[in-house]
Amino acid sequence: MVNKPLLFHSSLVLIGIIIVISVFYLDIVKTPQETEKKPGELSFKVLLEGTQNSLSQKQTRIAKSTTDWTKLWGEMFPEQILPSSPNFQEETIIALFLGEKPTGGYSIKVEKMINHLFYIEAIVKESTPGENCLLTQALTQPYTLVSIPKTNKQIIVTTVSENYAC
Repeated sequence: MVNKPLLFHSSLVLIGIIIVISVFYLDIVKTPQETEKKPGELSFKVLLEGTQNSLSQKQTRIAKSTTDWTKLWGEMFPEQILPSSPNFQEETIIALFLGEKPTGGYSIKVEKMINHLFYIEAIVKESTPGENCLLTQALTQPYTLVSIPKTNKQIIVTTVSENYAC
């Protein structure tokens, strides 16, 4: 004879196990760490772009802490007050500098961020003015700062150069 309460209880346990496995297997519940591991395009937010700062060398800087942010801002704008610190529990800041240029018309912009399995790739467009452009005759230091979801992965920059006509 079949014990109906035991059969009912076993069925409920089995259904519960199937639901739990399905949720994790189908990736219905996502944590920030799990999202970071997935390959594909990664969202980013432009925090600041400009043509004047105190860093004259072409470089990429990463800020993962308030200390990094304070140092970066102090080097970029020694005379300015430090703005509020980003939330480094949730984001990483990438700062890209084109270096000192002889005139206006130069820029650096993040086109796309790609999350690879072991690293993050920033696709960056560096724009240079063409020969016949009328340009500001002043030294410039183009830069851009973007934020991405917090990561401990290496960040690699791939540069695409554009020489635009005027």
